[in-house]
Amino acid sequence: MINQAKRLVADIDAWSNRHALPRISRRAVSGFMRHEALQYAGSMAYFGVLSIFQLLVLGVVVGSYVLGEGEARAFVIEQVEAGSPLDGEVIAGVIDAVIKSRGSMTIIGFAFLTWSALGIFSAMSNGISRIFENAPPRPFLKDKLVGLLLMGLTGLLAVGSLVIGLVTGILQEAAAGVAVGLPGGDTALWLIGLVVPILFIFLAFWVVYRVVPNRPVTWGEVLPGAIVAALLWTVLRFGFTYYATNVANYDSAFGPLSTGITLLVFLYFASVIVLLGAEFARASAVEDEVGPIQAADPRFLPVLADPPPRPAAAPRRGLPRLAVLAGGALIGVVIGRLTKRSDDEY
Repeated sequence: MINQAKRLVADIDAWSNRHALPRISRRAVSGFMRHEALQYAGSMAYFGVLSIFQLLVLGVVVGSYVLGEGEARAFVIEQVEAGSPLDGEVIAGVIDAVIKSRGSMTIIGFAFLTWSALGIFSAMSNGISRIFENAPPRPFLKDKLVGLLLMGLTGLLAVGSLVIGLVTGILQEAAAGVAVGLPGGDTALWLIGLVVPILFIFLAFWVVYRVVPNRPVTWGEVLPGAIVAALLWTVLRFGFTYYATNVANYDSAFGPLSTGITLLVFLYFASVIVLLGAEFARASAVEDEVGPIQAADPRFLPVLADPPPRPAAAPRRGLPRLAVLAGGALIGVVIGRLTKRSDDEY
């Protein structure tokens, strides 16, 4: 019986070494444990708690110049509710308290607000960089530019999600009468509403895993990591509410502190997903570097956990010039509006 079990394990091990997907999965899980990702996710969650409300307030401030303060506030809360299981009313109360405590916004206040909001992106960038071990650290200013780029990407995806959501809602209402009479029509409409947010989450992770590592990676190499992270994030969105209310039961355990504890635990799980997706992206990149023949040989498995850098790889290019110019233009517009508002007040 024991010999049969050993042979079965050996057969499974040999089969997993012959196929790319099991190899990538094994390498990702091994790297996840070796990099102590669970511990670092706690650090990311801590920085996330400190900066996430600053980020939301920054979204309200920037959006108020386009939509007005009330509409911008409603838009930010709607995106938080759509992308996370957090309570929109609680988030709205915290945002209002932060805005009230800050008073009128000045150029210096906007700069400090932006700097505080960058904390969550810096923590995420450092966590992903730890996983791509052979990536050299970026200079300080370039690292902050990457954070600004990710911040802008977050805003663009939020706006895109709103536009697509409106279009999808209109199409669903227009096709509702036709779909009801078709077999499975209601299910098809439900799937459309489910898949569209997942696609935006996938796009966000795909760009993050392509841009953040300071080493040559391709879109195809980081694709598995984006898929894994998007699927796990979707599970977190729908499963965390049940976990927090029925399993952990934070309201009865922590009372008034339950909101903060819930946010901290959610950000911890979210950080774990970000790091695990990065491990899959890195494992896929290593698979492409060493090739299927070496990757299938068990003797190379220790090497795959810490692969050497490419000897002839071209140096990593900096941020796209268009992205830098767009970010500078956005900051200039906001500062100009703040300056004009200050002059009008005086």
